[in-house]
Amino acid sequence: MVIANAEKAKRAAELVIANLEKEKRIDELIIADKEVTRQNEQKVKLAAELVIADVNKTKREAELVIANIEKAKLAAELVIAGKELSYQVCEKEKRAAELNIAEAEKSKREAELVIANIKKAKRAAELVIANVEKAKRSAELVIANKELIYQKSEKSKCAAELIIATVEKAKRAAELVIANIEKAKRAAEIIFTNKELMLAKEKEKLVLELIIVNKELNIQINERKLAEEDLKNSLAFSDILLKTIPFGMDIVDETGTILFQNDILKRITGENSIGKKCWDLYRDDKKQCNNCPLIEGINVGETNVYESQGVIGNSIYEISHTGMIYQGKKAMLEIFQEIAERKKKETELISAKEKAEESDRLKSAFLTNMSHEIRTPMNGIIGFTELLKEPNLSSDEQNDFINTIQISGARMLNTINNIVDISKIESGLTVVDINDSDINEKIEFTYKFFKPETEIKGLKFTFRNGLLSKDAIIKTDNEKQLNLRMMVQLNSDI
Repeated sequence: MVIANAEKAKRAAELVIANLEKEKRIDELIIADKEVTRQNEQKVKLAAELVIADVNKTKREAELVIANIEKAKLAAELVIAGKELSYQVCEKEKRAAELNIAEAEKSKREAELVIANIKKAKRAAELVIANVEKAKRSAELVIANKELIYQKSEKSKCAAELIIATVEKAKRAAELVIANIEKAKRAAEIIFTNKELMLAKEKEKLVLELIIVNKELNIQINERKLAEEDLKNSLAFSDILLKTIPFGMDIVDETGTILFQNDILKRITGENSIGKKCWDLYRDDKKQCNNCPLIEGINVGETNVYESQGVIGNSIYEISHTGMIYQGKKAMLEIFQEIAERKKKETELISAKEKAEESDRLKSAFLTNMSHEIRTPMNGIIGFTELLKEPNLSSDEQNDFINTIQISGARMLNTINNIVDISKIESGLTVVDINDSDINEKIEFTYKFFKPETEIKGLKFTFRNGLLSKDAIIKTDNEKQLNLRMMVQLNSDI
């Protein structure tokens, strides 16, 4: 029973360690996600620093981006520090569980020592019985010798009387024979006395041996009492351990009848659960599970774990089944752990991971196009500034070039604002400005903007507005969506 209880405690502690390992892996996954977020924020920071180097006019806006990124970085580091603290707590709980396993192993060894002492006492008792049998056989041998000597004496006496009756003349010879017989009798008595002395010595030796055996038995009895006391303490510890295990636990026989329940399950199902079928109490549909291990039979020492839905109020439980011997018969130890909340957290964690990965891909694509989006208006500003140096420009041309430079500067400012909006999107503070936007005007502006550059490169560049004015108006965030996509497409075509 002690070994079985120790094995129970060991398996329960192993289950606690397995759960801690699962929570540890979840925490590590969260830390990895936070690390990806931090790396992405580093990428945004590098992009912002590149913008500051190219355009000094946007220094204040870029510094604001860097400050926001630093705040996000500090927040991520605080989260990581918190997770590391949680991991250390989990490690402490794991070491406590290992100590419980060590205590269980100690109880097992002590129980084996008690069994060995009992076997030793049994062998000593068998030795005492064997010695008693030897003494009995020795006494029977002495009695047989006495009877043999007595028979010999009777024969001698009969012979002497016959000789006296038949031959008076041989009286002296007969007396001499009688004297010899007396001598033989005295010799026999001396031999008998010597044997008695030897038997007395053997008895003394046996008495001394019995005293030694009694002392050893007393020592073994005292050791047994100590072992029984240790066994009681171990049983008390096992009972305390069973009460402190934070899971529902029961024992069922091969037919599914409940033989034992801990306090946690009793609080859920009631005090009168012993003797009932486990599926009648736990399953919401009152039916035996299709994958119930009782169907295939109980294998002592084998443990299986599976998830079951629709248990104790339509919840999800992770149930471990371990074959064992209980009250001299095969039985199954069941440990119930509710995992509905854990499943929910795992689903949320996977969803958050997928969102983080998607965010990382979007940021990478954004950063890939960002330098191009900055160079394009910068080239327009530089190009039209060079054109303004040309002599013989009319005032309309100068105004047109200045207007293009202003639009390019506004576009560059919008690009910087888009970088800032990345932080706002992550924090949920972005604002969408939906207005009317004329696609024909956007195409015409794009044509004017790239026309000088295409002429320098000797390229043919034309455009055609195929939409009517009423069909060219759409509702959109003019700067954040449509303009960016159209410019990227036109730039790639050029």
